[in-house]
Amino acid sequence: MRSTASVAALAALVTTLFGAPPRALGHAVVVRASLDQTAIPAETPRDVVLEFNSGIETKLSKVVLVAEGGDERPLELGAAGAQNELHVKVPALAAGHYGLRYKVLAADGHVTESVLRFTVEPEKPAKPAQPAQKE
Repeated sequence: MRSTASVAALAALVTTLFGAPPRALGHAVVVRASLDQTAIPAETPRDVVLEFNSGIETKLSKVVLVAEGGDERPLELGAAGAQNELHVKVPALAAGHYGLRYKVLAADGHVTESVLRFTVEPEKPAKPAQPAQKE
């Protein structure tokens, strides 16, 4: 029968030789979002796709639009795509800075909350029509 001290010594030796066992990372992290890094045009509704590094429980997910002044509006989730995607319907917005605050449950049970920030740029005025040139 081995003593507790020799089991502990053996565990310490194995850890020293091979390192600690890898830690399981169960939180769902956004790895890609269909919102570009550049500003999006004002008054243009969008279907935004958030792609996570693991499967998520779409039915238990929530996304809220946060405006510059702190006003919040829950957003409708679109039809489910892949198990690691969340589809969000973003309404037409005025120019300004916004955030998508999301809370998702990863398939392994870990909850992740974060904010994806984005900018809506003012509408650009239409260029006046140029008269046709005569030949």
